[in-house]
Amino acid sequence: MEFPKAAALTAEDISALVSSDAVTFLFDARAGTAVARATKTCEELDNRTIACGVEIVGFQLERPFDVEWNEHAAVTTVCRARLFQSDLSWSTVLNLLRPGDRLTQRWLADARNDTLHDTGLTVDELAIEVGRSGPPLVFHVLRHVTTPDDPCRLVLRRT
Repeated sequence: MEFPKAAALTAEDISALVSSDAVTFLFDARAGTAVARATKTCEELDNRTIACGVEIVGFQLERPFDVEWNEHAAVTTVCRARLFQSDLSWSTVLNLLRPGDRLTQRWLADARNDTLHDTGLTVDELAIEVGRSGPPLVFHVLRHVTTPDDPCRLVLRRT
């Protein structure tokens, strides 16, 4: 399975992202889509969907995505996160965007350390990579500490 590719941002995409109330990042392996969905509560702005690239690593205790991306993982993985304008990390990304940039969702599942493992907790993370000429810019925008069986995890593998 190939990962989705990011589309070059337009000025309209950036305007929608900047003026939205929230942006939801979604990756649905079954559908083969990775998108950023800018939403606004008032009706003057249409919700906008922007194609993103995606990278997933993690689940080190089971089957790492970066080593073996197989059909089972492909149809059972869903990633989702919602970022708000008040989030300082996300607002930094927004202020740096330029037309032609490409957004890639970088998901990390099950980022356990010894302390978390001993307490039965795990961490899922989302970073946003802004691709442009030269080295990409990477921003850590969200970290979620939870239990491995929490249905509200950022990265879910369905059985």
